[in-house]
Amino acid sequence: MSQTALHSDPRGRSRAVANISVTGKIVAAWGMIGFAALLGRGIWRLWPMALGAGFEQFGVWHWAAVVASLVAFGYGEGYRAIHLKVIPRLRHRAVDLARTTPGDKAWDPGRGTFRRALHIMYNLLAPLYCMGLVGADRPLLARNWGMVAAIVLMILGMRFVPAPWREIVLIGVCAALAWALIMTLVETARMLRKM
Repeated sequence: MSQTALHSDPRGRSRAVANISVTGKIVAAWGMIGFAALLGRGIWRLWPMALGAGFEQFGVWHWAAVVASLVAFGYGEGYRAIHLKVIPRLRHRAVDLARTTPGDKAWDPGRGTFRRALHIMYNLLAPLYCMGLVGADRPLLARNWGMVAAIVLMILGMRFVPAPWREIVLIGVCAALAWALIMTLVETARMLRKM
């Protein structure tokens, strides 16, 4: 009773994925939902700050900036960057981690307890694994940790942006995070249905 599901790699090519165990599905879901939880936490923390803008005092330039922020962040970051590039990579790594979970026929921890311990650590840290922050090759690790550093620096830099411009930027950031959160949950459901 072997089922096969199609899995799309980051470049859009489809390949068959063998039946994945329940444990593998849980690990893959944990990886994707952990990322979604980080997005949700970002929205939870930023949205009250974005609503702190004095909308009643906004002029034409302020409203034009709100629209520009929504387009730049919502479309540029939420759709083009996260939806089209990050989420497929997350899904690809989640499926690969699920395929190498104990109980699956493809699971081969290699020799020694170090590889087994490393694999168990990747399962526990599945959101970080899926985001390419652990267990990736050096170029991917460098790029992803560089993006994390850039995000932290932007967050710290936003403290120096005067109101209401800071809030206008935060509106666009919240829109991007909301779109990314919704699409991550949709993609998680698709992934689990096809496993």
